Amino acid sequence: MASAAEAAVIYNGQLSSTTQIITASNNPFFVKGQDDVAGVNFYDSYRNSSPSAGPVNGVGFDDVEFGRKTTNRVGPFNLSANGTGPVLTITWNISDFTERTLTGFAATGSAPDAANLTAVAKQIFYMNSGKSITMSFTNLAAAGGKLYVQVLGGDEGWSGTVAVESNGAAVGTWTNADGVTSTASLFAFDTTADASGGLTLKLTSNNNYTGISSIIISREIPEPATMCLLVLGGVAALVHRKRR
Repeated sequence: MASAAEAAVIYNGQLSSTTQIITASNNPFFVKGQDDVAGVNFYDSYRNSSPSAGPVNGVGFDDVEFGRKTTNRVGPFNLSANGTGPVLTITWNISDFTERTLTGFAATGSAPDAANLTAVAKQIFYMNSGKSITMSFTNLAAAGGKLYVQVLGGDEGWSGTVAVESNGAAVGTWTNADGVTSTASLFAFDTTADASGGLTLKLTSNNNYTGISSIIISREIPEPATMCLLVLGGVAALVHRKRR
């Protein structure tokens, strides 16, 4: 398992199905009602006055406005959709808070989760090259506790990548933009909470434009190899259904 200064990438690629989102409802190593601790849905009320979507695989989402009309993009935001505790604060280096849309994206999977994932992932906020956003979460787990992080995003025909950092340490490069507006993007990794039980997540656009839509954080994860099998199993199931 990754140490406090390390993180292991579990999945880095296209997101098209609810089966790829790993939560307590489809992961036998998570405890329902306890281990899915945070879900954040970024939205822009200028485009979407009613952003709230239902849960995806049992994970609820707190709506955090990050668009042109809000005057508070830094927080603190109390996250209560999955129980009280986590608090989010944001530091940003973005000059344009215009929302973009994955125009052709429609998630597959069981109802109503597929429609909810579509609503959560479809609205994205873009960063151009060199821009970044830092999100600090508190009260996620015990000091040094294990965390599983899923970051969702996508593009409008761009080709950018994102450097991902967890608690000051590099995690990897997220292949965020693939030039396809009919698919979203998922970057999933395991890491550990800091000495205060929190997580600081930094995303920096390396080149061209990249987009972020939402984040899911869970705790008490299994070994990375097991997580990888779960995510890839979801992808394999999706391919099998398409071939039938």
